[in-house]
Amino acid sequence: MREQFLQLHEYFMDVDRIPYAIAAILITMIAGVITGPFAGNANPFLWWIIDKLVGGLGDRLNRAQRPKADLMFRGFFITALALFIALVLGKGFEFIAKAYPLYFASEAVLLALVLSSGSVWFALLRLYFALEKKKVGTGAYYAIARSDRKNLSVGDDLSIT
Repeated sequence: MREQFLQLHEYFMDVDRIPYAIAAILITMIAGVITGPFAGNANPFLWWIIDKLVGGLGDRLNRAQRPKADLMFRGFFITALALFIALVLGKGFEFIAKAYPLYFASEAVLLALVLSSGSVWFALLRLYFALEKKKVGTGAYYAIARSDRKNLSVGDDLSIT
């Protein structure tokens, strides 16, 4: 059992993964700052795909008037379905990275799909300029509010930042 944990630790802390992580962060920084938040949301592109696949189903199954046990079962079902989709996408990404190595650029691009650094920075920069000009409208913090799932319209400038 101890040997399995050591292998797992070595797998996660592999030094060969650092260049892929740095390249993926650079890709998301550049693409996110240029394009801004995708679909008004500063979450990663992969989250958008999962939301499109199971989000509507989750909204239909999550009704407040239903009994708590039904809501818990339905939440478990949606979570299991989303995890299954993530597993299938992960295995698909692994197959693509092995089948088309492209000088190891495919790993960095596929990893960049689950990161969102640049779009968050773009949304924060837009909010900063709006706060500096004292013109904070709903559009200035829309992407951050959608990403955090919080109602920022009831807060002051300090709570928004």
